[in-house]
Amino acid sequence: KVSGSGNKYDFSLFKSLDSCNEEVSGNLTLSIDEPQNRDSFEIGDVMKVEINVNNDDDEENKKVITEISLYDINNDDVEKNIKSESATVENSDDFDFNFEFSIDRDASESKNYILFAKTYEKNDEDFECVQDAIGLSIEKAEDKIIIDGISVKPEIITPGDSFEIFITAENIGSNDEEDVYAEASNKELGILEKSQKFNLEESGVGRKHVAIVLAKIPFDAKEGDYEIKVRVISGSGREEKIIILPIEKKQEIVNLQNSG
Repeated sequence: KVSGSGNKYDFSLFKSLDSCNEEVSGNLTLSIDEPQNRDSFEIGDVMKVEINVNNDDDEENKKVITEISLYDINNDDVEKNIKSESATVENSDDFDFNFEFSIDRDASESKNYILFAKTYEKNDEDFECVQDAIGLSIEKAEDKIIIDGISVKPEIITPGDSFEIFITAENIGSNDEEDVYAEASNKELGILEKSQKFNLEESGVGRKHVAIVLAKIPFDAKEGDYEIKVRVISGSGREEKIIILPIEKKQEIVNLQNSG
């Protein structure tokens, strides 16, 4: 059992978790500094995690690895697992491990999640391993649209060309969304174009839609990479991503005539 976070969990009951051997002891300690115990997140949110690891050995440096897992207690299911690269924690010093991940849209709505963290010495986990966990809630927002994918055609674009941006919008909220549209913009290229409006249902095949934005590159555009802001906008809010659009120099065609 572990109580570093103020919680007491018997990790041996969580069959899907790869936890430390209960009899392991050592000179490592950890704390989950971010997020906080009992924080709530919405499906589709990005969770930032910070784990602080202390090496309490006053003589030896330790090369350690930290793992985190988002664990659904109700379903005994590890929904996310991330392992760090090894890092050297010097004697009597500490080190911060930082992680970031999106909460999957098929995650369960529940107040019975834990964020589990485990730190162990590389190649010596049976003797140096420490773990902790905090409780989390995962909720489904009433109104939330995400951009699930973006593609551009044609792949090679030159000055004066028209092109299309295909934006996959998905409703991961609990309400239907009406009069949604996609938009693409870049001030330097003078681009501000919108798609036709569409609706997104709260479930089923109607929760997704591929919107098409048609735009054109100016004839005097310079060769280079341009940031295009892509948005999906509804009455309840907006989602934005940035894509890089490479513009290549138009190839000149030279006609060679055979003399005499």
